[in-house]
Amino acid sequence: MFAVLTSLGIGESASVAFVLFVMHLMTLLVIVSVGITTLIIDGPVILKQNWALPPVRSVPADIFFGFCAGLLGVSGFESSSNYIEEQADGVFPKTLRNMTVLVTFFNPLLAFLATALIPVSFSADPNRQLL
Repeated sequence: MFAVLTSLGIGESASVAFVLFVMHLMTLLVIVSVGITTLIIDGPVILKQNWALPPVRSVPADIFFGFCAGLLGVSGFESSSNYIEEQADGVFPKTLRNMTVLVTFFNPLLAFLATALIPVSFSADPNRQLL
């Protein structure tokens, strides 16, 4: 789809970017809705099992690395700068603010739902190798 858009010369069109954003947001909302519904129906069994596991390194280190991985979801910041030359004064800070608000909402919620719905399947062996 992106190759077709690029070949048509509308790769940086605001309307195309808006449609892709809406599709992305709708997908996130569906994932969150299904996750919350599954959590309500099945209960917090997997969440309790995952929380009972020992930390990988230490609790502060795990939180730090989880936060860093969560910031990978702050996509769009770098591509938003492509439009700076065409934006009116004061628009770019609003763009950054709006993206930060959405990322701050969705990333912790998705991380919680992943922890509550996907069992951690690695060994509790303290000598295990991590990536």
